[in-house]
Amino acid sequence: MLKTLDGSIISLIILIFIFIVAYNRSTNVLAPYKTFLYLVLLNMVLISVDLLTWFFNGRAGTVFLICSKIFNAALFVLEPIAASLCVIYIYSLISYEENKLKRIKSAIYIIFMLNAALTLISLHTGWYFYLDRNQVYHRGDYFFIHEILCSCLFFYSFYFICRNKKSFDKKYFFTMLFFFVPQSIGIIIQLICYGYTTIWIGMTLSLLIAYFNIQSQGLNTDYLTGVNNRRYLDQYIASKIRNSIHKTFAALMIDIDNFKSINDNYGHEIGDLALKDAVQIIKSSLRRDDFVARMGGDEFIVVIDIHSGQSPDFVVRRIMENIEKFNTENIRPYKLSFSIGFYVYDVASKMTSADLICHIDKLMYDNKKMKPAH
Repeated sequence: MLKTLDGSIISLIILIFIFIVAYNRSTNVLAPYKTFLYLVLLNMVLISVDLLTWFFNGRAGTVFLICSKIFNAALFVLEPIAASLCVIYIYSLISYEENKLKRIKSAIYIIFMLNAALTLISLHTGWYFYLDRNQVYHRGDYFFIHEILCSCLFFYSFYFICRNKKSFDKKYFFTMLFFFVPQSIGIIIQLICYGYTTIWIGMTLSLLIAYFNIQSQGLNTDYLTGVNNRRYLDQYIASKIRNSIHKTFAALMIDIDNFKSINDNYGHEIGDLALKDAVQIIKSSLRRDDFVARMGGDEFIVVIDIHSGQSPDFVVRRIMENIEKFNTENIRPYKLSFSIGFYVYDVASKMTSADLICHIDKLMYDNKKMKPAH
């Protein structure tokens, strides 16, 4: 028992540290970052509740009996919420589809209410858990239903990552897959070895993995759209220029036409949505390893590797095709249009990263001037 409590206490201390550091870094909060903070906070609560169940377990007296029942019931009610936040966290990393997220939340809510109802019933029937004459906790005959409900949420997150593999950068895809390994091991050990609490150690290790992943993204990620930010863009282009003798690359400057009118007509919240839609269109037109960054405002830069003598026209065509498809679907009150300037980097030009950005910016404005004024 002491080893079990020691593991839970150490996990709690680590989670408190993660929460404090992560919270202090959350000035510009991405949706995944916010969900991650909730996930850490909830697991801190779960560990605290679990420690209280150990404290009251087997102690004689009516007060201890009532407290033991309350905290065990609270643990059963809260555990699916942690699994649910895992689902929402994974979803928020790669998608902005609000309607789909609402459907997912509705399904989660049904599972939560079902589990909560069964937990309350178990206080009288002992389906999930019961306390014997000595007020010692035991799993009930239908404990497995609770585990199935939590596991469904847990494994849906894993399935969602695998199904949307192409939406992740390669370096983050494998990190997110590994996110499930410590949790899985902790769950399996706890199910097999009755009386040992290993799930919190597994979850804490998983959250550590997620935290370092988020921290890495946070330094280089645009807070609104989730693509690379200007800070990382400058570093990336400088590295591409250094390696341009061995590998040819092209850079594209993309600007949303009439973006100001979207903000003026529909408000800044819809304007932010237009930026996110623009990013989704751009990313869906590229290969997984191509680079996208937000310059600022409504301007984005794409960097792609190409073969010598090749033009990035094929990327421009795909972007235009996807814009047309987006506009045809009429899912937003606005239509999107891009102006694009591109340039295949020439080693002989000796352009710096600043020179290159300035050049493709001029080419983009040349493209914009050719369009009819609105």
